[in-house]
Amino acid sequence: MAITEVYVDPSIAGDSGAGTSGDPYGDLEYAIEQTTFDTTNGTRVNIKAGTDEVVAVELSAAMADTVTTVAWVPAITAPCVFQGYTTTAGDGGIGGISGGGSVSVYNDTVFDNVHFIDLHCHNCGSNIVLQLDDWCSVVGCEIDNTTGIGIDLDNYCNVVNNHIHNVGDEGIQIGVSTYAAYNYLENGTNKMSTAINAIGAAGVIERNIISLDSTSDGIICTNANIISNNSIWSNGGTGQGIIVNATRIGIKIQNNIVEGFSGTGGIGFDCDQAGTALFYFAGNASYNNATHYANSSTHIMVEVDNETLSATPFTDAANGDFSPVDTGNVKEGSHPGIVGDG
Repeated sequence: MAITEVYVDPSIAGDSGAGTSGDPYGDLEYAIEQTTFDTTNGTRVNIKAGTDEVVAVELSAAMADTVTTVAWVPAITAPCVFQGYTTTAGDGGIGGISGGGSVSVYNDTVFDNVHFIDLHCHNCGSNIVLQLDDWCSVVGCEIDNTTGIGIDLDNYCNVVNNHIHNVGDEGIQIGVSTYAAYNYLENGTNKMSTAINAIGAAGVIERNIISLDSTSDGIICTNANIISNNSIWSNGGTGQGIIVNATRIGIKIQNNIVEGFSGTGGIGFDCDQAGTALFYFAGNASYNNATHYANSSTHIMVEVDNETLSATPFTDAANGDFSPVDTGNVKEGSHPGIVGDG
């Protein structure tokens, strides 16, 4: 059986409609309150592109509302999906959800199996834009305009092909066994503390492009994770590209490119905080960092083929072109052509 489809057109801006493609609801929170969740196949709420939905309360609060319908209960076989569209469901149109400068778009650690796809989620004041629990995903979204965290995922999640910018805390925080890949993270007026913070074990962080300045750090690994093929650039920043401060075995840091942490205290790769970790560190490249490798840790089991470059590995990172160039033995990093922009 197919997932149940519900349609919302925020341009209508009213508590009206039947939720069909021909007669969509005019308000997203109203749509949730009027809809009985399909506990067999799940429910997809399609949000039409063109006009932002401005939420008065977080969507998670609307899902828990029992005034009009019973609380929504997503499951692995019956997910809850919020997705943008232009004409037909799933056509790649980017719907918009604003926090109105005062609330999160979604902030919940109870509901599992909730997914945000093809959406611009933004304007959340000092709040997290999206906080989701287990078995959730954020795919093809633009996340911006908060002094808080952009995306905070718990365990067994996916965060793929998103554009995250103008965020004032962590860009992405991930828990256990979470996959973070093909994302483009960049500073704006708001500066990220850390672009990607992997606090859980057994995660994979790969093929992300990260553009920073100021004191922002690139990727922090605090547990056993694989961090590979990421391109990280800072405009003279004083932060660090990749930091390993884990205390578990099974870490792999490979084929990453880090450039431009050239300010006082800037470090390309910092493994000195690794504690009791045992890990593999190979095939990485560093250019124009105040310190290229702070790797005196005795816990690196394999450390081979890491380079300090004599020229930039990127075509024009300052203007957003992270295409790799032929310098040293650089062949990896992330390739911009496969990274989406939300």
